[in-house]
Amino acid sequence: MGDRKRYLARAKQFVMLKIETIADLDRLRERQCAVVFIWVDWAIHARQSAGNAERMIAEWNGKHPNLITDLLRIDLSEQSGEMWNAVEEWLGSQSISDSRSLMHGGAGSIMWVRSGTIVRYVVNANTETVDGLVALMSQSFSGQETGTAK
Repeated sequence: MGDRKRYLARAKQFVMLKIETIADLDRLRERQCAVVFIWVDWAIHARQSAGNAERMIAEWNGKHPNLITDLLRIDLSEQSGEMWNAVEEWLGSQSISDSRSLMHGGAGSIMWVRSGTIVRYVVNANTETVDGLVALMSQSFSGQETGTAK
């Protein structure tokens, strides 16, 4: 079954949770496991990647009903301001070579985070298959409890 058909067959209503404040970002970093999508409203690539990110979460949650995981969205559309600066500082503390691409590219990046540390990321989620994204998620959280628990 193709990625889109499989997603539609498994899809349950869920909302991409928004990280809108510094306090939200701090709570994200406190989670044992988190999946973060970097959104910008001005790039078609981010819109396309959002679909892959949603399908990845739907697929994961369908395969792991005891490990339901939220998709958290950070909106960096303005490319300035308090949130922009906080995310830039966080990524800078991670020694990520592509941090500029994650923030400036507008491609719709996904980051897998464990206890505030970015353990894996893709700059453009639209260049990956849903199965590939689910595999990366599994590798990122291997041996960890996922889900909304902090």
